[in-house]
Parts: sequence; structure tokens; C-alpha cells
Amino acid sequence: MGMTLRLNDDDNAKLREVAEREGRSMHEIAVTALHEYFARHEEFRANQVRRFLAEDADLLELLSRRRGSTMPIVSPRCSASGLSTFCR
Repeated sequence: MGMTLRLNDDDNAKLREVAEREGRSMHEIAVTALHEYFARHEEFRANQVRRFLAEDADLLELLSRRRGSTMPIVSPRCSASGLSTFCR
């Protein structure tokens, strides 16, 4: 299913100029730009998840052990960070 892309006059003029200069359609350039944006966004999200997993490995380990236990566990890292309420 298609859609109509509405651009302001300045953006439309820039897109038209780039399309003419590159010998490509405005549609092709817009679709390429979207694909590049999606790829960057996915890479950004993947990097955020990797960073979270690396930085919070201790907390994740604590939570995974806590799941099967009835005793509260408070790690030194949680106490020092002020998150002891969440780490019990």
C-alpha cells in the first residue's frame, strides 16, 4: 500500500535538486533515505542493548538468581548505586 509524502517547499526543492544531480527519481532517493535510517536505527538499538548487557551484567545476574529464591539478595553494587530497593 502506498502513501503520499508531503514535504515543505525547501525540502522538496532540495530533494528535486539531488535527484536531478544524481540522475535518480525523488522516490528512489526518499526510499533509500528511509532504508538508511532504518538500518542506523536498528544498529543504534542493538548497540544500546549490548551496552546495557555489558554495564548491567551484575544486576542481570542478581535478578536471574533472585527469581528462584525467596531470600532477598542485595549486592554491594546495588547498595552503592541506591538501587537496593529494586535489588532485593
